[in-house]
Amino acid sequence: MVADFLNTDGSVVLLLLLGTLIYIFFIVRPAALWIVKNTPEGRPVNDVYISLIMISVLLCGLASGYCGLNGTVLPFFLGLAIPDGPPLGSALVHKLRIVTVFFMPLHMGIVGYKTDIHKVHFSFLWRVLLLSLGCILGKIIGLFFPAVLLGVSVRDSLLLCLILNFKGIVEVTQLSTRIQAKSKSVRTTRSSSFEVR
Repeated sequence: MVADFLNTDGSVVLLLLLGTLIYIFFIVRPAALWIVKNTPEGRPVNDVYISLIMISVLLCGLASGYCGLNGTVLPFFLGLAIPDGPPLGSALVHKLRIVTVFFMPLHMGIVGYKTDIHKVHFSFLWRVLLLSLGCILGKIIGLFFPAVLLGVSVRDSLLLCLILNFKGIVEVTQLSTRIQAKSKSVRTTRSSSFEVR
């Protein structure tokens, strides 16, 4: 992505990637544990700490894009480093409620709006539907029977199967990224073929 356009040396990208991972696991993780330890029981986390974590998310996304990765890779690792539950995890969830309530449905709608259903070739549609149905049934069978055999109730096993088959924000974001990359490559191909003529 950005690394391709800037003709960046591979060693610089590798150092940035390793430096970001070191920052996440050896600076952010101990700092987050310190925040959890030093926040009194029942008291909210200081807004400065929340702001610093949000800035770290943005910087990790920027570093991820600069390294040529999907913009969600390094923020995902940052999310793994943050301890869940109260006080820090629940404070982050509370502060980011506007993202889940407003921006995520907006993002899903924009991706659905960009999807051109008229480009679907219906001669191949049955193959895609058959493959999708096979994947869904495989996930259901692969989760339902072992869960029931291990003592999980039938109702909870079916709910787990449904949760496993739902598509989330990560899949929709990957679809959006692929749509944008494909449209950029089509534009580049058209412009380069126009230049050749």
